[in-house]
Amino acid sequence: MVSQSYRVSVLALACIVILTQSGCGIHVADLLHIRHIEAAPHIDGKVILYPTGHFVRHAVVQADLSLPPEPGNKDWYAVLIMLTAYPRQGVTDPASIQIGIIRYRSHDFAPTAYIGIQKENERSVYRWRRDLRLEGDGGHAAIALTDDRIMIEFNGQKLLSIPRREVFRKGARPYIQVAAQVNQPGDRVSGAIRNLLVQSDDDATLDPVTTPCVYEDPELHMTRAGNDYDAQGIFKAGSGFSMFVETFGHCD
Repeated sequence: MVSQSYRVSVLALACIVILTQSGCGIHVADLLHIRHIEAAPHIDGKVILYPTGHFVRHAVVQADLSLPPEPGNKDWYAVLIMLTAYPRQGVTDPASIQIGIIRYRSHDFAPTAYIGIQKENERSVYRWRRDLRLEGDGGHAAIALTDDRIMIEFNGQKLLSIPRREVFRKGARPYIQVAAQVNQPGDRVSGAIRNLLVQSDDDATLDPVTTPCVYEDPELHMTRAGNDYDAQGIFKAGSGFSMFVETFGHCD
C-alpha cells in the first residue's frame, strides 16, 4: 500500500474568500494507484466523488446540487461539480473549471451559485452569481467539454462558453470531481447530489455514475442511495487519515 501525497486542484475555496492568499493547493492522492494518504495540514475538509472514465476529448457532468443549511456552521461550505486536469511535473495548481453552490458568512449564509476557473499554476478566479434564482437550496448544474470549447449551464441557462484552450493546455487530461467542502474545523459538511449523470469519451449518452471512487477527509463521508449522494460528517482537521475508499466502485 502506497502512502504519498500529490497536489491537485480540489475546489480550494479558501482562495475564494481571501484572494490575497496564494499557493492554495490541496494534497490529494494519485487517483489510480493510492488507497490511503497521510493527512496533511488542511485548510478545509472535503469529500469527493471521482466518476471513472476517460474525459480527454469529450466530457459532460450534470447533477441537481443542493446545499441544505447547517445553522451551527461558522464559515463557508459548498457543493460543486468540476473538471480538472491531472497534474504534471512542476505543476502545483492544475487547471480547473467548476460550478457550485456556496454559503458564506458575509452573505448571511444564503445559498449562492458561483463559477470558478483556474488556469495552470495561476490564481483561481471566482464569480458569485447572486443574480441566479435558485430552486430551494440549489439547482441543476452542468459542465460540457468538447475538443475546442467548455460550456457551463445552470437551471437550463447558459452561463459560460469559452475556448477550451483558455482553461486547459494542449495535451491536458481532464477528469471529473463532484464534491462537498467545508472550511472551518468543527463545522458540518453539507451537500445533496441528485441525478448525477456523466458522459465520457467512450459514451454515446449521458449515464448514471455506476463506479465512482470516493475521497474522504477525516470524519467526512458520502452516502449513496441509487444515483443520489449526500455528504455527511463534521470536519475534524488532523484527526486521522484521509483516504480513497471503494464503497461505490474501484479506484483503479
